[in-house]
Amino acid sequence: MIKKLRRRNIGTHAGANHYLEQEYLAEHNRRFARAPAARENFHRPALSAAELRKVFRLASERVISNDWVVSYGGRSLQLERQSQRYAPAQGKVTVWEAEEGSLEVEYRGQKLEWKEIPHAAGRRAAEVTVTEKNPIAAAARPRAGSRWKPAADHPWRRGYQQRRTQRAASRPATPPFDVVSASASP
Repeated sequence: MIKKLRRRNIGTHAGANHYLEQEYLAEHNRRFARAPAARENFHRPALSAAELRKVFRLASERVISNDWVVSYGGRSLQLERQSQRYAPAQGKVTVWEAEEGSLEVEYRGQKLEWKEIPHAAGRRAAEVTVTEKNPIAAAARPRAGSRWKPAADHPWRRGYQQRRTQRAASRPATPPFDVVSASASP
């Protein structure tokens, strides 16, 4: 198609559209059009907006904790009690996320009611109280996600020769027993 447009020196959208309508489509349809095998229309009607919303959403399987909380995307979703029977702890639920960001939680095909737990504010409050009670312990505690590194004078940081020399210096020069007993075997 591009080569045909170049041969005819067509470089604008309007010129390409005119060429398609007047010359190209008629020739294309003459060469490739086929009569249908049956006159019936097998196309299905378009889905409704609600049905399309159910189709175009993300599904993610999660496990229910013992206190009926499901974690999803850094959020904690507290499931509402559905009956007076046992809780579906350790059961698997499906969290559906729609395009606009709304969430639905399903357990065995039934939609569950839930509310989000504002856990970020609770964590900050706990950190503040720990810091106020014992500021030294809070400062000495490594931050979450950081790895422990040995100090510069730590034995692991010394070379092999240094450790070997230090070990030899810490041992006694002579063995504690000078007397060697004769054995009965030759």
